[in-house]
Amino acid sequence: MSLLATGSTGSIDDITRMLTPPLKESVAMSGRLGADSNGVQHAGTLRSMTATPGEWRIHLGLILALAVCIPAFVIELARALGGNTLSWAYVFEWPLLAGYAFYMWRQLLRQERGVTTTSNKSDSPGDEAALAALNEYFDQVHRSPEGTPTPAPDQSN
Repeated sequence: MSLLATGSTGSIDDITRMLTPPLKESVAMSGRLGADSNGVQHAGTLRSMTATPGEWRIHLGLILALAVCIPAFVIELARALGGNTLSWAYVFEWPLLAGYAFYMWRQLLRQERGVTTTSNKSDSPGDEAALAALNEYFDQVHRSPEGTPTPAPDQSN
């Protein structure tokens, strides 16, 4: 679809309107997940710009963590360049702590929004059969007297 075909003037608002998917009003107003034109919710699509109080607390935590880590990194870098060799360890430690703060911010934000990131990868029937055989083997090991060798289950799958 070209801008000329739609009769658009080519302003930024027109281009943004063309590129963003429409949202259902109830989903957009809830401040949760975005939705496509059919109302199906998706993580990672455009959503309302308002944050819940829980999200604001999570954002504040990240800001405070970065407000500590960034100046500490600069101070330790200056000390390390000035000849304090122990400060080189801290030069690398503070960015790692900031990275961990960012990771936790992302995880807590996803948890607050209700986005699930885990998936069950054992969907095939072969995995269930192997798990049942392994559990049976563990039961045999626990029931057998100590010192009695127990044959391992067949792992040919």
